[in-house]
Amino acid sequence: MENTVYHELAKHLDRLPGGFPPTPDGLELRILRRLFTEPEARLACHLALIPERAQVLAYRGGLVRDTAAVMLKAMWQKGLILKQESKGKPLRYMACQFVVGIWEFQVNRLDPGLVADMAAYIPLLFNADGWRRAPQMRTIPVNRSINPKLPVMPHEAAAALIRSKDHFVISPCICRKERRMAGHGCDGPLEACISFGDAGSYFIQSGIGQGLLSPAAARNTFGRRLEVETRSHHWRQQRGVSERALRLLRPARTGLACQEVGDARREVRQLRLNAQHQRVLPDREDLEHLRPVLAVHAV
Repeated sequence: MENTVYHELAKHLDRLPGGFPPTPDGLELRILRRLFTEPEARLACHLALIPERAQVLAYRGGLVRDTAAVMLKAMWQKGLILKQESKGKPLRYMACQFVVGIWEFQVNRLDPGLVADMAAYIPLLFNADGWRRAPQMRTIPVNRSINPKLPVMPHEAAAALIRSKDHFVISPCICRKERRMAGHGCDGPLEACISFGDAGSYFIQSGIGQGLLSPAAARNTFGRRLEVETRSHHWRQQRGVSERALRLLRPARTGLACQEVGDARREVRQLRLNAQHQRVLPDREDLEHLRPVLAVHAV
């Protein structure tokens, strides 16, 4: 197969933390052709995970600075790369991994062909065996002493982090949108993803999201989700729902991979059948714990 700039870009994305594995039929290359022009793909290969100025990237890519600046701005607007803005400093650009990243930023640029290609590619992209061999987050030996005190953030600390933000953004859920375009959508609201900080700023500037939520309203929304998650975890421990099923059903998780929800639904249904067979039916309190979780995805 001919080696093209899209092959080089695919290899470049596969070296990023999120990965972008190759396929026998070149499906990943077809996806890149839908998103990047050839000049954009060539320039994207020169971006790293460290923000750099347009003139540096222009030199590396053999371009005139002004040409590179225009291209980088357009690529950022298309959700293909990331931008860093600091008051009094020039713009800097950096590489963006495919998931979570480039794909989620395409929520307003989906078409049937792209949706179909991604539906075929996602099983390989999220292949569990690959992640077990090289997980996205893993311990790397550095041959030096480190601080052993690494506390896990509890829900209370997460809520405090949310309260510290002064603006929130609501945007369409790409999982629900692509599933609806494929004719398999749910009845859940499309405007379901909440962002803040740098991600929220990008969604506003790119026109993807809207600052419709006040901080108080967003906090209330997160608070309800955290409460439901805690209660559903208690129910799981009592009734034996696997952590994977619970993870897929949690309403606190945005950007849910809707293709996987069916597996979780089947597991919960099997749990019900097992409970009936054993004549151990959930009591009223258990049903109250479960109802908010199931209602979110209409199990």
